[in-house]
Amino acid sequence: MIPLLLAWAAGGAPVSYSREVAPILAMHCHRCHEGPGLDTRTYAGLRRGGNLGPAVIPGDPERSTLVQFVEGSRGEARRMPPA
Repeated sequence: MIPLLLAWAAGGAPVSYSREVAPILAMHCHRCHEGPGLDTRTYAGLRRGGNLGPAVIPGDPERSTLVQFVEGSRGEARRMPPA
């Protein structure tokens, strides 16, 4: 999951959001992030982000909070998904 998200966030090799990213988010994120606050159901929702700003910053995966939380770089207690 992390390599695909990093490639997508970095803007490197072409990645299809609807075919490759959205199914991963649907399986691991939508249950908790599908309404007010961070909405992972659409690319627009990720760009809009939540209380920490945009979840995805194209071309800059280090600043993309989605990548930070999935990698655990914000601390193991904040790693997503939690289970």
